[in-house]
Amino acid sequence: MGLGADAGNPDANANKAPGADAGNPILEVKLTPQSLPKNVKITNEVWASAKQLLGVRSKLGFPIISFLSQSMVYDNEQAQMNYLLLPNEDWLVYGYSKLAQNSGGKSFILTKGNTIVEVVATKKELEAQLASILKADAVHYAKIRIGVLPQDWTILQERYMPSNEVAELVHEFGIPIRAAIVQELMAGHSKMKVRYYNCGTLQGAENLVSRLSSEERPLFKQMVLSSGAVVVMAESQSDELNSRIMSFVNW
Repeated sequence: MGLGADAGNPDANANKAPGADAGNPILEVKLTPQSLPKNVKITNEVWASAKQLLGVRSKLGFPIISFLSQSMVYDNEQAQMNYLLLPNEDWLVYGYSKLAQNSGGKSFILTKGNTIVEVVATKKELEAQLASILKADAVHYAKIRIGVLPQDWTILQERYMPSNEVAELVHEFGIPIRAAIVQELMAGHSKMKVRYYNCGTLQGAENLVSRLSSEERPLFKQMVLSSGAVVVMAESQSDELNSRIMSFVNW
């Protein structure tokens, strides 16, 4: 997702949207030359004009306050970072799910505050490196990426849980949880669900593993594992399928 041929056209940018103005949250999120390894260079950085924003909104199907696109090079590899500022958390959750569904197979989608970041690169290693520099919530880096799944598997939906739902989980479990993502997958005719929780601490993760493992779910088998402060729970029709699911998590 880029700004197209008009990005470098002075006439197209004449009607500027709020972008590089002080106070724009994207300025606190975006990568800078100082934050990048020496061999990674930013070659272009463009804020969408008001006209371009209308086009992006129409294409994506949800409102965007501002949009920044960065182009980067690393040796012979290329990358693009797209930053989308959403008006509130409700639209962030909606926009995240829609982008993850439409673009998750070819890009890394994550969130910081009310900003969605899309990372696209010619090499997955570069994509992962750039995404890690953003220091987004740990649940984003643990989640299963469609590229590692067998051909007959697919990710049906990926949802970033809003803060009110996370607060409900905290109340239900009595354990601090900073963020959560839920993925629904399909393997052949079998439907599965994978839940990711960032508990913030090792002790919190251990407590949540114990709490989730003690729950009885008569219709599904479940497996609960953790790495650091992140807890992952897989739910499917069999223990064997759960083990396969866990093998695809980015531990």
